[in-house]
Amino acid sequence: MRPFTARRQAFRFLRARPARSRKTWWGTIAIFDEVFTSRIVRRAATPWLFKRGPEPAISYTFESKRFTIADYLSRNPTTGLLIAKDDTILYENYQYGRSDHDRFLSQSMAKTITAMLIGIAVAEGKIKSIEDIVSTYGLGNSEYGRTSLRNLLHMASGVAFSEAYDGKDDVAQLGRDLLAEPGKDPVASVAQFNTRVTPPGSKWHYASSETEVLGLVLRAATGEPVANYLSQRIWQAIGTEADASWAIDSTGQEVTFCCFNAVLRDYARLGRLLAYDFCPARSADSHSLEFAVR
Repeated sequence: MRPFTARRQAFRFLRARPARSRKTWWGTIAIFDEVFTSRIVRRAATPWLFKRGPEPAISYTFESKRFTIADYLSRNPTTGLLIAKDDTILYENYQYGRSDHDRFLSQSMAKTITAMLIGIAVAEGKIKSIEDIVSTYGLGNSEYGRTSLRNLLHMASGVAFSEAYDGKDDVAQLGRDLLAEPGKDPVASVAQFNTRVTPPGSKWHYASSETEVLGLVLRAATGEPVANYLSQRIWQAIGTEADASWAIDSTGQEVTFCCFNAVLRDYARLGRLLAYDFCPARSADSHSLEFAVR
């Protein structure tokens, strides 16, 4: 599929998600950073390597029937599946023409990455406190501007934002603003969601816009692209084997509520970092990373 064609079909998907578009979208997200302009997240100079263990017998029960992992993969459009425990990869499989060299779209795992970077920026003093309100970082006098970073991290701003995934909701509008051409300034895009319906900090409500605001804060506080900050603070430090990428909008700002892309083994390295509470050096024979965000 040519990038132009894939891009056009992706935007059709943003407008609506009929069942027949599933295959088109599935193909598009597998080459997301070829379809949408992205910034490279540089890999480590020397990768940290997983061990390889014997593949275990994996099975599961569904409706009183026993199935193998091969059954699962044949029944579900899973392009890549990796299972790791501690420092060992137990299972790794790719299908539909994908391989261990392909980058896979994170979807909302990017939100966790953005939150991790906020923590690091606090530890480095680039952000004074998560009690700071957004307008401290020059992002305007809106309801989001009057919201603390803590409440954004908790998705508890109280600002109305819909995610029904029907192509007509607020998250679809946000996606079109940031990824469609000619594009819209991200500050102006998030500012359009400007009705507070509950007091900040009082109710959790899933809203991709809140992580997009955090990404804007990161850029303002660190003075560098979010992808570069990720590369220097995490991606290289955990010993990644491949460059990752992060989709950017027309202003060059990373779309931080989604749109990060990496190979599966590097996602496993990131998961290992979280599993060891930001200190994988606790594990024997690990890569020499040891830092903590307090």
